[in-house]
Amino acid sequence: MAPLTRSLHSELASRWSAAWPGSSLVACTSDGETVHGRWPAGFTKAKAAHAIAEALRWGEPCVTEGAGSFSWAVPLTHNALVTGGLVALIGEGRLFPSGLDAPAFDVRAACSALRELAEAANLTNAALLASHREHHERERQRAAFLHALKRGGLDGLAATYLREEAALLAAVRGGERGQARAILNRMLTGIYHQAAGSVEQAKALLLELVVLLLRTAVEAGGRRDVLLGGGVDLLALGGIRDEEELARWLRRTVEAVFDSLESRHRRDPEEELFQRVTRLINERCDEDLGRDEVATAFGISPQRLTRVLRTYAGRGFLDVLNRARIDRAKELLDHGRSALDVALETGFADASYFTKVFRRLTGMTPSAYRTRSG
Repeated sequence: MAPLTRSLHSELASRWSAAWPGSSLVACTSDGETVHGRWPAGFTKAKAAHAIAEALRWGEPCVTEGAGSFSWAVPLTHNALVTGGLVALIGEGRLFPSGLDAPAFDVRAACSALRELAEAANLTNAALLASHREHHERERQRAAFLHALKRGGLDGLAATYLREEAALLAAVRGGERGQARAILNRMLTGIYHQAAGSVEQAKALLLELVVLLLRTAVEAGGRRDVLLGGGVDLLALGGIRDEEELARWLRRTVEAVFDSLESRHRRDPEEELFQRVTRLINERCDEDLGRDEVATAFGISPQRLTRVLRTYAGRGFLDVLNRARIDRAKELLDHGRSALDVALETGFADASYFTKVFRRLTGMTPSAYRTRSG
């Protein structure tokens, strides 16, 4: 990190005052002793030290009030060591001018601006602050999700988990890495809740989820060599002994999944053909679709179609088609449709065969699934 010299502070303070009139910028040590600038009357070193500590804890400046002033800070660091802080202050009279119910000064924006100012000047560890923000956002999401689960009970857990699973797969198909991270964090909370303290049970539930994630990534165009050639270490799961390590493994797995999706442009022609075939099957799975018809659509032989599907999906044409149909059926059942209607709308002419396939692929009957997800 760069040192905060008097001339640099003077430059930053001048830019700050021009951008945020009525407020001032003071540099201090980590215990609140001023280095450049001075505290307003009544403002103490302890208040400054507290503002710096809170900014480090949350990864973002936090507003505190005291002695007629509002303050927020960003820590100054050397690597991960806090050496001081930049503290912004504004008087209560300037923040709330007489006759105004709402503040005339946008404190929230000013907090972000202070962090960005310090980061741009290389005075603070931006990566450290970002990791703290991400950690607390994950904890906030987990707390909210756990609260929702406790309100809904086991039935609420099942329904919520199914919704999150569908949203996760959609995020993977769309390449929405940030959204997938947030969803997985909530799902991890649900898994821990369901496992009731058993790490082995949590690992079993996570393995099932990750296998589904990998299948979706491959079908969306993720490279198998990136996913299974060291990017995702399923064997490492066996040696994990605590929930924190389990969460780290899951996050590494998710990053590998999205890395594979971002390298789609390096697919070989056969893999590209596989993606186009599965896309067509997914789009037309509700039709009376046959292997020969799909092969003709791509100008290849039925035998080559089967070989491509078995190479990249690990299964034959009918199995790929039925899985696409069952995925579509689950969406319809989530909206309360009857099993018979769903069977007819997903390409199954025979309701009993639909039930048989649904049970084989999901472990439950269509009506049981609808009850669980409702």
